[in-house]
Amino acid sequence: MNIYLFEIKNILKSWFWWTLSIIIVLLIFMISVYPVFQDGGEELIELFKNFPPEFLTAIGINLENLFSVEPFYAFSFIYLGLMSAIMAVAISVNVFSREKRNKCMDFILTKPIKRIKIYMCKLLTCLTALVLSNLIYILCTIVIFFIKEDNYKFTFETLQLVLAPFFTQIVFMSFGIFISVMFRKIRSVSVIASSVGIIALILSTFMNLLEKEYLYFFAPLKYFDPSYIVNSGAFDTKLVIFAIILVLASMLLSMKKYCNEDISYI
Repeated sequence: MNIYLFEIKNILKSWFWWTLSIIIVLLIFMISVYPVFQDGGEELIELFKNFPPEFLTAIGINLENLFSVEPFYAFSFIYLGLMSAIMAVAISVNVFSREKRNKCMDFILTKPIKRIKIYMCKLLTCLTALVLSNLIYILCTIVIFFIKEDNYKFTFETLQLVLAPFFTQIVFMSFGIFISVMFRKIRSVSVIASSVGIIALILSTFMNLLEKEYLYFFAPLKYFDPSYIVNSGAFDTKLVIFAIILVLASMLLSMKKYCNEDISYI
């Protein structure tokens, strides 16, 4: 419990700023940008028609249903999902690489406490941060949906839409933990988090352009894509199963290495 509280205290500031930043971007898109799309629908359609279809596909614009609240939210997920992913990697790398960065792995791993307990306390810290952040995000998103669309009804599809960032963060959290444990040296949390996020965005953009279903397995930002939910009413089952397997594999491998690695090697 002391380890858990210590880690929570150390990530509190970064957690606050990440959560605030994501909420601000959500409000900018849904409160400021969305009304512009609503009011200038026909003009914007004519404007977008001047762009190559490949460009619109790459940035997630679908002119057929962009001008209602849920599809526009799905479009904004390109940016919200990216921020959520970087946040998850940043927090997990921060928590799991703290001793490596401070060169004090021997201090924590030689204490009279099992390594599995240390690992679980750190994992619980990451999960706590993500759950609290997403509770705030989900509340704000649902309120916006009801404000921006008359007679809006909360459905199972809505639930999936607002949970998409959280599930995406779980995937990227597992990536961050895996990197933290497997890499011998961690120099900068921000560099690793940004790099993972940018790579994921590039992969997602290329997969949009290529439009090959099997390639989406290589694009983590597509595993819980709100655009797919808007079009089909549910997550892509194949990608969800693959994401679960990927998370479990990353967590189990990192746990095994964390619990069995020699301190001298670290």
